[in-house]
Order: sequence, then C-alpha cells, then structure tokens
Amino acid sequence: MFCVYLLFDINYIFGIITVKFSDVPLQSVKGGEEEMPKSSEAQIRASRKYTEKNYKKVSTYFRNDEIIAVNDYCEKFGCSKNGLIIQAVTEKIERDTGKKFNEFLNESQDKT
Repeated sequence: MFCVYLLFDINYIFGIITVKFSDVPLQSVKGGEEEMPKSSEAQIRASRKYTEKNYKKVSTYFRNDEIIAVNDYCEKFGCSKNGLIIQAVTEKIERDTGKKFNEFLNESQDKT
C-alpha cells in the first residue's frame, strides 16, 4: 500500500492553492544545471513553524491499483495528488450539503 500525506490550510481549507516561489534567482552550477540556493537554518525553522501552525497532515491509504490510476490521472491532466484529493473532497461536500464549500467551512468554524 502507498501512503499519501496531504497538507490542508486550516484557515482556508480546500481554497485556492497558491505556490510562492523564492525571489532569489536560480544559480548556475557545473554541467549547466540550475539549482535553488540552499535555505538557511533560520529559514528552515521559520518554514517549519509556519507549516505546523497553518496546516494539518492527513494520511490516506490507497490500494496499489488505485494509486496507479490516480498517478496516471494526475500525469495526464497535470495536477498533483494533493490537489486532486482536495478538489474531490470539496466537490463531494458541496454536492452533499448543497452549499459552497466556503459557506460550509464558515459554519463549521462557527461551531468551534
């Protein structure tokens, strides 16, 4: 079995997924390959602290044949497994509740 770890933003679960890339330009290394500059220890600690505060990890198990199908789908349509699963959960909640996910999320947060 394969185990997939998902990161969810607590404040805006299943919302728009944004990716922020470093403003530091890529540096050239031997062989013409490019690599990102290494992060400092402080950057690593700050990133880890932010992730622990704003995300929760969910472990999901798939049968071997299921993960192959998921991998094929993601490769064909250019999406990540994390993004696909978040989209599927969002659509399922909207379909079952008849509400937009943000409305459902706000109601859920009001209860806590």
